[in-house]
Amino acid sequence: MMAFRLLSVFIVTLSMLFYSLAGANETKVQSCLKQVKKLNQKKSILLENGGLWAHFSKSSKLRASTANGLQLDSKINRIMSVLQYLCETIDGVPLNDLASYLVENLQHKSKPAFRAELIILGKNHGVIDVWMKFHEASLQNQHRSLELDAIEKALQKALVLLDKYGALHKISDQDTKGPVIALTQSLLEEIDSFLIDDPMMSLAIKEDSQVPYWDINESSGGS
Repeated sequence: MMAFRLLSVFIVTLSMLFYSLAGANETKVQSCLKQVKKLNQKKSILLENGGLWAHFSKSSKLRASTANGLQLDSKINRIMSVLQYLCETIDGVPLNDLASYLVENLQHKSKPAFRAELIILGKNHGVIDVWMKFHEASLQNQHRSLELDAIEKALQKALVLLDKYGALHKISDQDTKGPVIALTQSLLEEIDSFLIDDPMMSLAIKEDSQVPYWDINESSGGS
């Protein structure tokens, strides 16, 4: 009887610990997403009338630089999507359809046997090599974790860049070509450096680059 009571207490304690940890992880994700949401709201206000591309298009002096404006709009959106990804995968990257397909097959088949099967399905060696690398990366990324503090530093840098982007909107309204073009180019370079040099942003971009193209018919030999 005493052993049963001790077991019951242990189970209850373990359950409380499990829900406590789950709650902590949920709070971490939610806190991160909440901060990204604020940035996205600010970005949406700036882009609601077409972004810098639209601003430049309306100005006779800036119209020739609409490509730079469009590029800057695109990079701002890119920053937001990368930050969203970091928050959503703070406790690991879920397996996508291709990763699940590879994991399921390689759990029961050797790599040589699975390679032979994929050849029969019409996949060439180059594609198979890419898939095998992706399989390994997927397993590693599935269980990797990120520090919220590191993502918050990236969020703070993104806020500075977004403020500069907003300032460009105001300057472009003044229809002054020289300063606008110079500041646009400078901001493009700052964003590129941010995406490359910030450890969280570069990690997200690296993980995204590991995902190969495939369509819904891939597992049956389609292309």
